[in-house]
Order: sequence, then C-alpha cells, then structure tokens
Amino acid sequence: MTIKGVRIDANGKTGAQSVTASLDSGANGYVLLTSSSTVISGLGSGIGTFAIGVRTGNSANPTTTTIFTNKTVAFRTGSLLVTEGFASAWRSATQNSNSGVGVNNGTQIRLTFSGIPTGLTLTVTPNISGTAALSMTPTSAVVTTSAPTAIFTVNGSSLTATEQVEFDVTSPATLGSTVQISTPLSITVVATLYPLGDGVTTSDTTKLNAPREDQGYPTFLQADTSPVTIANVVSANTTLLIPLAEKSGTFDTGIAIANTTADPFGTSGGGATPGTGTVKFDFFGSNVNGTSGAGTACTLTTSSTNVPSPRVGINADGTVPAAERSSCC
Repeated sequence: MTIKGVRIDANGKTGAQSVTASLDSGANGYVLLTSSSTVISGLGSGIGTFAIGVRTGNSANPTTTTIFTNKTVAFRTGSLLVTEGFASAWRSATQNSNSGVGVNNGTQIRLTFSGIPTGLTLTVTPNISGTAALSMTPTSAVVTTSAPTAIFTVNGSSLTATEQVEFDVTSPATLGSTVQISTPLSITVVATLYPLGDGVTTSDTTKLNAPREDQGYPTFLQADTSPVTIANVVSANTTLLIPLAEKSGTFDTGIAIANTTADPFGTSGGGATPGTGTVKFDFFGSNVNGTSGAGTACTLTTSSTNVPSPRVGINADGTVPAAERSSCC
C-alpha cells in the first residue's frame, strides 16, 4: 500500500519531517515492517538571497535606477537578483504534482514596490537568458504607486540546480508632466513566494487543520525579504566649496562656474546628463578691522532679475546652459 500526495502544514517547522504508521490489527495477516519513515528531507526558504545584482553570465554592472528631481533620467534600469533558496524550491504546477497533471499553483515570485512617485510607471522584466531549465511568465509587468506589485509564475525549473533570476526595473526615458517628482526619495522593493494562504482550515471545527481546497496547492505564508533600494530620485544639483573669496584693496576675487554637462562621454559612458539651471552662491563672510566672530552671511541665486555683472555665458533668465559658464564678481 502506497500513500502519496498528502499535504502538510509546514508553517513553523524546520529540518526533516517523518511519518509514523501503526496497524490496529494483524488478524488478516498484515505485517507492518517499518513504523516510521522520512518523507521530507529538509525545509528551507524559497528565496535564498535578494539584492541589487545581475545574473551569472551577465557582463553588465549591477546598478539602481537614478532620476533627478528635474525629471531627467540618469540611469534608466536597475537590476535585482533573486537566488533560489535550494535546488527544488521553485517548481511549475506540473513539477508540484506527482501524477504528471499540474496542480492548482506553480511557484510564483511577488515583488512589492514602495515609494513610487505619482505618475511614474516602472517596467519589470525577468532576465533568464542562458538558463535552459528556468522559464517564467509574464515576460514583463508594470508597477505604479496605485498598483505596486508584480507577480511572476515559474513555468519550468531545474530541480537539481540552484537557479537565479534577474529582474530589470526600467524607467521611461522621458518623464511627462504627470510625474510628481520634486524632492529626493528612494524606491524600495521586497520579494516573497506566492500565492499566499494559510493552507489549512481554522474556522470549520469539523475539518480543523484539514487542507483548504479553495486556496489551491501549494500556498505560501508571506515572508517578505528585507527591502532593497532599486531606484533613487536625487537632487539635480552639484555643491562646490570655494575656500576663499576676498575683496581687499585692488585685489578682487572672481568666481567662474562652468556647466560641463554637455561633455562628449554621454550618459551610457559615464558622462553627465545635459541640462541647464540656475546657480546659487552662499557667502559666509568674515568681519574686518579686527572685529571677532563671523560676519553676516548672504545668498545670491541667479534669475532674470538677479544676474552677475558682467554677465558672461549666462542666459537672460539666470540659467547657465550646458558647455557654457557664468561669472560673478
């Protein structure tokens, strides 16, 4: 007599799992040769590691998406690397079956994003090229602030090798007026196996702890990984320290600021993203004539009504164009 396909509630259990059998009568010649047997050799997390990274064999450098507060996209794509917890953790619906007919659920990976600005749409694409056994659907998904989850189903997997999937998270190249980005922030993401469920009945006393048919098989408890920062919105400015600015007699310090964002390297080659903007000077003066203590600080921000004199290489609205420079006396 063989019993197979018996479901168990693995919540909170660790290590190997065994079954114990007994006969209530041997009168008909039945003999129980083995009273116990190991049915599960071990239990472990379905997701081993979750971090910024790229799949083995991918020559690209792992990175995060970077967007400036002026809506310029510096780096469009960030890469997440999910590693299987053990060799047979990820299974298709058919691989979860012992009859050759798929059960209700295959393994799914759910990614949940936090901090997506209103109006921004990110595309999530699983990168599994070069992995012969692993296949997933959908081929891509989108996430927004109102729909922050992406769910991917394993349709095939190796049961003898620990596999990896890289998820590439991509921002649009150009952000429209509906994208609400004005202050620096971070977009984070967590991962868990899916679909979620408690697996066994708890309310029906006649079937207490019996497998739940309505949730299908298998189901997982939510076990989100630690959050990983996949995208950053950063200030579109650069801070420079000028240690000395002085006017004394005929000596008068001149300050020149160069906007070199139109360099020839390009954003893909490590160069800057071309852009224009105003310049803000913060002056921290020192008292003269032997008076102790700091002087009065003052600020100058270039604008259409407040530009340095002489105005060299600066637009009439106070912005400094790429490849030009402004000067202030």
